[in-house]
Amino acid sequence: RTVIASIQTFQIRTADDYAVRARVWYRGALRSLLTAAAAVGTSSSGDCDAAAQEILKRVTGYSALHLKMRNGEICSVSLDPHVTSAKLAATAERLSAKPPVRIWAGTELATVRYD
Repeated sequence: RTVIASIQTFQIRTADDYAVRARVWYRGALRSLLTAAAAVGTSSSGDCDAAAQEILKRVTGYSALHLKMRNGEICSVSLDPHVTSAKLAATAERLSAKPPVRIWAGTELATVRYD
């Protein structure tokens, strides 16, 4: 019984640790995307792709960005030539058709979808 209780305790701690790490990753990723969107949003019209491309070159961890700005303009860039703007748009459309994943409670940085 002691061994089983120890295993169950370890499983609970592992799940809790994962939840905390996922939340930290999510909030960090969200901050990066909000910063990228703000930087791209300050560029003049037509230059958003160039600004987004520069962000991808400087920020590690992202290989493509597909940002829909408030004015309807879309910035879609990728470091991988196989990931085209059309593929990014199709992925965004497919995800937007699904029910949104609820975001953890607490102060939120923006209205976003976790998926």
